[in-house]
Amino acid sequence: MLLLAIIAPTLAATFEVPDGVDTLAAAVRAAAGGDTIKIAAGWDGTEEGVIKITTGLIIAGDSDDPPLMPPLLVQGVSVDISDVSFTVLYEYVALSVVDAELSLTNVTFSDLDGYALVAQNSSATLYDTDFTDVDGAAVDFEVDDDHSASCDLSIFGGVFTNVHGALDGSDGSDGSTVQLYGTTMSNAGQEVNAAILTSGLDLDIRDATFSGGGASDHGAIEFSGGTMSLSNTVFQNLRGGEKGYVVDGSNAEVSLSDLAFSWSDVPDSLSGVLSLTDLSKLSISGVTIDGASTTKVPMWISSSGPSTIDKLLVVNSSGPTGALWVENRGAVTITRSRFCANTATDGAIVHSAGPDIAVSGSIFASNKSDNAILYGATTTTTTTTTITNVDFIANTAPDGVLTGEATVLVQNTLFSQNERVFGFDALDGLDESYNLYFENGDDGIADFNEHDVWADPRFVSTFIADDCDTYPILGAGSPALDAGTGGNDPDDTLYDIGALSGSDPIIGALSRSDPIVPPSDPTDADGDGHNSSDDCDDEDPMAFPGGWDDPGTSADEDCDGNNATIRLAGGGCGCSAPPAAPGFAAFGIPAAIAMLRRRRWGW
Repeated sequence: MLLLAIIAPTLAATFEVPDGVDTLAAAVRAAAGGDTIKIAAGWDGTEEGVIKITTGLIIAGDSDDPPLMPPLLVQGVSVDISDVSFTVLYEYVALSVVDAELSLTNVTFSDLDGYALVAQNSSATLYDTDFTDVDGAAVDFEVDDDHSASCDLSIFGGVFTNVHGALDGSDGSDGSTVQLYGTTMSNAGQEVNAAILTSGLDLDIRDATFSGGGASDHGAIEFSGGTMSLSNTVFQNLRGGEKGYVVDGSNAEVSLSDLAFSWSDVPDSLSGVLSLTDLSKLSISGVTIDGASTTKVPMWISSSGPSTIDKLLVVNSSGPTGALWVENRGAVTITRSRFCANTATDGAIVHSAGPDIAVSGSIFASNKSDNAILYGATTTTTTTTTITNVDFIANTAPDGVLTGEATVLVQNTLFSQNERVFGFDALDGLDESYNLYFENGDDGIADFNEHDVWADPRFVSTFIADDCDTYPILGAGSPALDAGTGGNDPDDTLYDIGALSGSDPIIGALSRSDPIVPPSDPTDADGDGHNSSDDCDDEDPMAFPGGWDDPGTSADEDCDGNNATIRLAGGGCGCSAPPAAPGFAAFGIPAAIAMLRRRRWGW
């Protein structure tokens, strides 16, 4: 046997198990760690019993004379297996459980021509399980239609490497759950299989990493029905193939949070990143898509219920629609999101078809589109696109930053250095006020609101559009500060115009220049003719190099590093003189200071 060549002959033994659980149990009791239990051909493995294997064995089969049943089949009992390696070379299943409770700890499946684990109408918990070079699904999890009890699968710390599918799961009953926590998947989806393929299950994935390869048709995750929760997970160097997306879901309730999709070498065949269709409800928070070059759309959403999108970042990506296509029947809300340096080759950066869409506290910068940056389409006369506290900076779009057929409300929004601002088919559908316009090529309409601002927004941060990480924060004295409408921002005044203001305290806290982002160039905040690079106190207009140092104050107003206390006869100053002793001098010095103050201020 191939496996035995790795084990020293003097230390390892091979145990033949001709039939039945009894002989298997006897072999387990007799074997030592590193021994091989070989299941003979013809073993049916159907007897009931309690199996507990914790001896560090290697369970192997013979490719030349495969058994009729899996090397280890458990039915109707509980099985606890730890520190065991399964190596089978023929096309079948290494471990099968039916109507059972399974626990695996530190178990390895490797070099398999078939499936590693099949769990049918069973619950299974896997700790630190390793699947390597599996030519079928690593885990096949199924619940029959007529099975009344819920069955759960939990995988903690699993590693899947070079497998044709990490998980293939289907559920015929309600409430069965699959949990994957802390799993690592490398090249875990090949040919036509997704790394994870489920139907009708409640799927919960946390703290996972998907890298390398990808399926030619289905991508990393394909799911339908049930609920889907995916959080704190990284996808890198994956492709979705001709038909699928990296994550493709339908007919489900979906929650996505803290996800990152990135590519070091963007694959030309990548057809999409996120495809979420016919959902009942969608919640997105903290999703990053970086460098996705797609033949479809980086992110596609359709839902009959509401969709809430918060902290979505799409950067350096391209496709017919450069970032997001929404085709909902429920309302869409986008908050605290950023779209930077994306390219749309046949549409808008964000395309909304049908639903009411509201965008606030968000940034669109340095995007290029053959159409528009944000397009709102509608099939009804009541659809509304609402834009509040948004930055549109240096975008190139011949049809305008905002266009479409929907009724559009725009307030507290900043438009700077865009090719064109508005490009609506029906101008009477636009209601804009309290916005700032600066150095745009074409504003798109002739009549603006009296509350609009036409001035340099005076950003204090150097905005780097291709990483979208440096926020364009308004500097002190910006005409956009307190120039918006609506309630109060965090400084208890009117809203600022732009993305980093509004009712959200996280957004509003960044609206002021205070030292959140250091200025890129020296400033002269106090207006005394000297900027912060040489002014020792840029908040005091009486303090600057070469100024008069008043000995009656505690400030160093000439910026020479010394504080004058009193002018002495014959020139110089008493900069280092000790305090006067009580007596005449102590009363005379305050009188002299008062005299000097009268000369300086004229009183």
